[in-house]
Amino acid sequence: MTINAFCMKGFLLSLGLVCLTVIGCSSVPPKPGQYRQFHKSPIIVEQAVLDAMAVSGFVITKHNSELLQGYRPRVYGSATCNPGGETASIWLEGNPSMTNLWILTEKSSSGLWCQKDWTRDLLQEIDSILRKKH
Repeated sequence: MTINAFCMKGFLLSLGLVCLTVIGCSSVPPKPGQYRQFHKSPIIVEQAVLDAMAVSGFVITKHNSELLQGYRPRVYGSATCNPGGETASIWLEGNPSMTNLWILTEKSSSGLWCQKDWTRDLLQEIDSILRKKH
């Protein structure tokens, strides 16, 4: 095998791994089984979700009428624990008078001991915002 052929195989292998990583990381996780029902229109619930994610420190990465996704940036500075890195996916389905909402929050692979499941906090904040809007 010549050096050029060896280099080309290495390049193609690297390119393939990068493509698989990008495809795997960009996929939308499946909707969880349990949902929460709100007797509000999807537009009102969507705004409450955006507000709740912002209050909880999430940066929105995907936003359309059916799915909102975000992540919490890492906070560095501690030698033992750097929180952040969690992701949240929130699906909305409904009609003008009712909205079903699913939440999936996940921890990242590094810093698991410093991260938490944000599902309960996000739901409480959404509830609080919607109660204020009547």
